[in-house]
Amino acid sequence: MICADDISLHRQRKPGLCTHDEPDRGLQTSRSRHDQVFGSWHHRKVIPFCLRWKPRAERLGLIIIFVISVLVVLVIWVSQTALAAFTSDSFLFASIGDFGSGTQNQHMVAHQMAMFATEHQIKFVTGLGDNFYESGIRNLDDSQLVEKFEEVYKDSYLTTIPWFVALGDHDHCGNISAQVEYSHRSPIWRMPAPYFVKHIREGQGLTLDLIVTDSIGLEGAILRTYEPRRFEFEYDQEFTGKMAGLQQMIWLKDTLKHSTADWIIVTGHRPLYSVASRSRYPVEYRLHTELMPMFKKYGVVH
Repeated sequence: MICADDISLHRQRKPGLCTHDEPDRGLQTSRSRHDQVFGSWHHRKVIPFCLRWKPRAERLGLIIIFVISVLVVLVIWVSQTALAAFTSDSFLFASIGDFGSGTQNQHMVAHQMAMFATEHQIKFVTGLGDNFYESGIRNLDDSQLVEKFEEVYKDSYLTTIPWFVALGDHDHCGNISAQVEYSHRSPIWRMPAPYFVKHIREGQGLTLDLIVTDSIGLEGAILRTYEPRRFEFEYDQEFTGKMAGLQQMIWLKDTLKHSTADWIIVTGHRPLYSVASRSRYPVEYRLHTELMPMFKKYGVVH
């Protein structure tokens, strides 16, 4: 192959083409010199300059760019297809956890959440605990109820749908009864007890059992003697002790067993799957292994 610089030695050619045309007689010396380096000029293909083989590193870069571009297009297509599938009969709701900070970040998330909720007309919101950092609320007059909930989620649509709220470990550092009683004051806050089930009927006869658990209370059922747990000196044994945990575990099994709903959704503060390390407090991890067989047995997970 003749390099681009060699083209200038010959008669005028079309730009960007390597050619094997016979060179001028006066350039035989140049031809001989190139024959020694590159081999004979004859019987070589005409190759567009723009298609010449790139160096290995450059080829790899182009391949990576191409693959990324394809992936981006696929992600956009899948997301648009999924959103297009949402019809008026769709059953949509939002979930949010670890949210009660009162910071600017919470306000920003609330704004985006309100936009999506309004556009897609979601049915309800599930709160997954840690509703008020750092130590829950003291009583019904606690200003955090306004600062970290009412003023944050004041969008007109979000104030017209129910919030079914679970408890987190930070909430258990405060007054649990006050969060339960707040259900009687707030038009949207739903927490009739530390754990509860809500039977919902939507769409074309679709039924849903939304089971809201108290993960911290459930941990009490499997807690070993002298085993440490997070915030243990802040917890109220009425809600997080051994007896409270066993009672909730029995209630959960019974509720799952007798549910006749088309769908069962179980919410709680502790996730079944998590990238976070739970090695500091093994009881948190053991709760996963305790609940998973139960959920598989009653069809919550497959």
